[in-house]
Parts: sequence; C-alpha cells; structure tokens
Amino acid sequence: MANQKSKGGDDGGPNARVGTVIKGKWKIEALLGVGGMAAVYAASHRNGQRAALKILHTDFAREKTICERFLREAYVSNKVNHGATVQVLDDDMTEGGEPFLIMELLEGETVRDAWKKSGRTMPGGRVLQICERVLDCLASCHAIKVIHRDLKPANVLLENGTKAIVVDFGTATTFDCVTPKGEYMGGVIAPGIQISADALFSRAAKLPRVEIQRPAKVVGRNTQHSMQSGIVYGYVGLVDGLVERIIEETAFPSCAVVATGGLARLIAPLSRTIHDVEDDLTLTGLRILHERNV
Repeated sequence: MANQKSKGGDDGGPNARVGTVIKGKWKIEALLGVGGMAAVYAASHRNGQRAALKILHTDFAREKTICERFLREAYVSNKVNHGATVQVLDDDMTEGGEPFLIMELLEGETVRDAWKKSGRTMPGGRVLQICERVLDCLASCHAIKVIHRDLKPANVLLENGTKAIVVDFGTATTFDCVTPKGEYMGGVIAPGIQISADALFSRAAKLPRVEIQRPAKVVGRNTQHSMQSGIVYGYVGLVDGLVERIIEETAFPSCAVVATGGLARLIAPLSRTIHDVEDDLTLTGLRILHERNV
C-alpha cells in the first residue's frame, strides 16, 4: 500500500497539492477524493476554466505500464458516448512526472453520501431513477465490450441541479435547453409528428391517411407500414440527431433528456438519447409556479 508521501505532493499526502499551481496554469483549489491509484482535485485554469484533475499517485507514476493503463482506461469513458459518463478533456504530466487527466468538473455528492445524509434510507422512486440511469450507462459500456470493475455508490455522483433537454411532442416538436440553475438557454422547433403525417397524406395523391403507430419492422411490406415506419423511425432519427447536436454545441456531456407530450411514449422507447418520460410535465410546472406565488 502506498504511504501518504507516495500518494502525491512532495510534502506528504494528497492535501499537500492544494494551493499549488501545476504546469504554470492549473491552480489546485480542493481535494475531492483519494483512491487507490489517484487523487482527484478541483482546479481552475489561468483562463478561468474550471475542471477536475485526476493525478496518478507518485509511486505508480514510476511504472510505465501503469501510466499507460491509466491513460488508456481514462479515454474509454469518452468512447462510451453516454451522458452519465465523465468526459476526459485532456491529459498532461506534472513537474514531478505524474500523469494527470483533465476532466469535466461535476458539482454534487455521491450516492453513498446522499444515502448517509438521508438517514441511510432513500425513497424507492429515487433509487429506481438512479439505478435506471446507471444500468442504461452500463448497457452502453457493454455494447462496446467495456466492463466497469469498480461500480459502487461511492463512485456514482449525483449532480447539483441538472442540465436538461426537454423534448415536447405536441403540435410542434420542441427541444428546450435548461441549465443546472434552471435558466432557459434556447431551443429548437420542428414540425410535429401529426402535422408531418397529415402533410404526407394531403400532399401526396396516392398515399392514404394512416394511424401513427410503431410498425412491426422498419422495412415495410405495404404502403401503410412503409408510411408508419417513415413517420415513427424518421422522428426517432430526428430526435436523436438534434439532441446529439445540441449536446455537442452546448457542451452538455452530462445531460438529462426528458420527453413529454402526447406521442412521447411512442418515440421514447425507440430513442437512444431520451432518458425519461414525464406525461404531466407542463401541469407539474404550472403547479410549482402556483405554489411559489401563493
């Protein structure tokens, strides 16, 4: 087991790095956590950017194979392409020769800490919500043959506030972007599913009006199923494509995507980006506004 000195800093222990500047640009603000391989810090760049720095312990930094594995495994997170994974933005080397990763800084608490704070018990609905998110992320990992070897409540972070994209399947299909502070950033408006289906019927002389429902297969064997496939799967592609572009443009790597509206439950199960469906989201919002103003 590495002693305190070998775990980082010349003066003994990971805390010794707090207040120091790495590579002349990253000021270490606070120690966030210490693991068997590395310590994680909150840091600010000289340009004002804040990030998390994960620095390999000094003893391990002397081993070339460990350093290579440290960097290789870190970037696997980026390949998973799931909103619940922490993104690695860059890597570098300290003046002392320890490799470190520059990662997005997430503000929040671990599931373990939240559980302890709530008296070592959590509401069943909240537990299911967390588990659903974790399992969805694991499915994305397994899809590219990645196995998480250290999954535990202490390694699952619950962010303070939530970056969110709300997809509303109404007369128009709208995408609204919300910051963790609840501030509206902007959005996207696309034609609604029903409007598009009506236009297909009314503007194409030989195409019939069809019920909007999921066909048995993507490739239809008749006109009705072919139209249903184009309408349903076409909109799934529209939703996923726009959500992915929004996340890329807004730098929302960890983002909750919530669907609402009349056709949300038709599209959501087929989407790879929608995490949850809230049928009464608008009514819930109106209720909260009322309660805040009475």
